Amino acid sequence: MGYTKEQYAEMVYKYVRDSEELNKLLNFKKETTPDNMMLYVAMALDDFNTTPPQSSFSYENFPSMSLFIYGAVIQLLISNGILQSRNRVNYSDGGVSFQVSDKAGEYSNWISLLVNKYETKSRAIKEEANILGGFDGFGPGSPRVIIY
Repeated sequence: MGYTKEQYAEMVYKYVRDSEELNKLLNFKKETTPDNMMLYVAMALDDFNTTPPQSSFSYENFPSMSLFIYGAVIQLLISNGILQSRNRVNYSDGGVSFQVSDKAGEYSNWISLLVNKYETKSRAIKEEANILGGFDGFGPGSPRVIIY
């Protein structure tokens, strides 16, 4: 069964646990806007399809739900990591120091973990599709026939 773009977006929200009731420090609001989430989902599909060997999967026939979610989460984390880096500020007053938006390193760690899983699984799926695509016919004149 395939999924729609909107269903993938909801799955990504659930996977990263970005919900109003869990975001206490964000005044019980989602961190990721629906528009941004739709961008991350679109980027995940584009990234997979344009990574060689190129493919033309759609949301509805994407070969792996978990791989798709990993791809979208990677895009989300990269975007949020960039925001964290841009807004990082160090404060120091009267011997007390603290930082605002100091999570870029943590985002980077999660990105590394997920990219490794994503690339391994993506490569395996593409290799399998490439191999299976090569078995579309054999016979005389076929470049796939080995003659001894």
